[in-house]
Amino acid sequence: MNYSISFVTYARREKKLAVKQSLPQLKLVEPSHQQKAYPLVIGLHGNEENMAIAEYYWKNFKEKGYLLALPQSSEIKFDGGYYWNDIEKGYKELGSHYTTIVENFKVQQENVILGGFSSGARVSLYFALHSKVKIKGLILIAPWLPEIEQWLPLLGRLKETKVYIVCGEDDVDCLSETETLVKALEQTQIDYIYEKVAHLGHDFPIDFNTYIEKILTFTRESTCSPHI
Repeated sequence: MNYSISFVTYARREKKLAVKQSLPQLKLVEPSHQQKAYPLVIGLHGNEENMAIAEYYWKNFKEKGYLLALPQSSEIKFDGGYYWNDIEKGYKELGSHYTTIVENFKVQQENVILGGFSSGARVSLYFALHSKVKIKGLILIAPWLPEIEQWLPLLGRLKETKVYIVCGEDDVDCLSETETLVKALEQTQIDYIYEKVAHLGHDFPIDFNTYIEKILTFTRESTCSPHI
């Protein structure tokens, strides 16, 4: 029993140390062919995930010629699991990452797509609403938006942004707030596409790669598209 108590104490100390030492990280993946300047996609993981998991879903943007940026939050839940609970911290980390990217790569700053899954989508939307960075496309996958009612008055700031939203019809955590956002985008006349996926819970669609060409076509359009 004494050993168990000692082990628990040790584990708690190790966790506190890990939290203290945790730093935001960024993985950058260049497309296979060189360009004078890259279009940019930034993909954020969800809670209890990491940039490796995010890369699995966002990697096909690289095949379309985009520089792929994969931020990892400094908020650690457990080894390999990070979260974005502190929205202001996430906002600042994302801003710092963007500065690092444009200082080290030639980026088409008029052609930036920002997206995330769940809490990563929450940080992405908050960043698009508050940052001076021009976001051409905003991709929200199963967006967790507990503050959406407070954010609705700010949606007019997305007038120059194409918003692409994907949420499962069985996503009990996020569907209601997602549809509140969709209704407000419609009322504010923000250009968006909304995909409600049948039989999907809180997750990416299994065929998410098939959405990518549609997302890119939508973000390249200069006129409003029909909403789905």
